[in-house]
Amino acid sequence: MTGPADSGELAVRVRQRFAAEAIPVTPAAVVSAVRAEPGAAVLGDNALLRIADRVHDDLVGAGPLAPLLADPQVTDVLVNGTRVWVDRGQGLHQVAVPLGSVDDVRRLAQRLIAAAGRRLDDASPYADARLPDGTRLHAVLSPVATDGPYLSLRTFRQRPFTLDELVRQGTVPRPVAPLLAALVAGLTVRHKTPKHPGQGAAPA
Repeated sequence: MTGPADSGELAVRVRQRFAAEAIPVTPAAVVSAVRAEPGAAVLGDNALLRIADRVHDDLVGAGPLAPLLADPQVTDVLVNGTRVWVDRGQGLHQVAVPLGSVDDVRRLAQRLIAAAGRRLDDASPYADARLPDGTRLHAVLSPVATDGPYLSLRTFRQRPFTLDELVRQGTVPRPVAPLLAALVAGLTVRHKTPKHPGQGAAPA
């Protein structure tokens, strides 16, 4: 049975193959490349697809950060060197994410910036960009980032914050929350209430 280490080595070989042969990176091509590996014969379909997803993310997506950016509770992801912090609405907390080496993080930052049509290299060591999914990215390389690279990603929320979430995060003071709720409720009722014929018209 293929273990985690073997799966990791398989993923590395597939990534290297795509890089060496300049193969177009499509989900179908990645799955085919994983299936073609000698060690893939003992993999179940679920394990094979997980490896293919990981390779695809490493080649064209956010790599090890992809699960965090897909988490609807995550608002911010910060990377300092190979260390990662996440904000899920309760402040920043460090999390364990296998980013690899500092060079791996640098390549990840460059790939993300390039996907947005921007440049990030020694001559231009910092850049801001908006990723295809709406995530805002700020990346800084050395020598500006003395112990970096630094990455700051603010995710694009699919839904607005609730009032309770804004209070918990400290954005809205708790004593003000009832007033805001009453104002919003009043505006909603006023907007939805239909006017009767002649309402508001001046008497003859």
